[in-house]
Amino acid sequence: MANEMWNVAVDGAQLPGEFDGVQVRELLARHAGQQIRLWTPGMADWADPVTLPQFKEEPAPRVASAPRPASVPPPRATASAASPAAAPGRAASVRAALPVSADQLQEQAGIFKALLDTSFNTLLTPKLVKAVYLLVMVVMVLAVAGGILASLAGFAAGPARGMMGLAVSVIIFPLIAVLYLALFRMGLEVIMAIFKIKEYTGVLAEQARRDTEG
Repeated sequence: MANEMWNVAVDGAQLPGEFDGVQVRELLARHAGQQIRLWTPGMADWADPVTLPQFKEEPAPRVASAPRPASVPPPRATASAASPAAAPGRAASVRAALPVSADQLQEQAGIFKALLDTSFNTLLTPKLVKAVYLLVMVVMVLAVAGGILASLAGFAAGPARGMMGLAVSVIIFPLIAVLYLALFRMGLEVIMAIFKIKEYTGVLAEQARRDTEG
């Protein structure tokens, strides 16, 4: 329907307001490489735009090939050429052998594209926040485990001293790790809040411009 209004979510965050089909296509172009999901009343769940007929790209018109000269004989089939019947099966097996999905490949391509964007129109930080936070969590766990293992060396000085060092490391080291992780998480949330404010401000400015032109 031409008057359908859509709710839009970018990288898991829903944008304020509703958008018509033209606005949705502009958002898809603006946020290329990011994960975008759409929903409108009547749908059971959020959907990828590429799965919706309203936003599928129309195939390019086929160009008629030039007629083959009569003097040129058709090419001979060779034993190494794959038969047309086997082509669909081979394409399916190639797709099944891919280690990542099409969405993952598109996201990775968006990250590399953002790295080469010297104008900073594509923001890379929101794409890397999850990976950085997971990396810090792993480092904290390894640091706590290393501290506990190091405290076991106190048993060489005596069982009593070793037990005391182990007890302190089991209690103190995890508390310190949790404190550092919480502080790091708060810093990342402040950064993400700044990016979301920028994104929402751009959407509101675009809506205001459309209202003014309308």
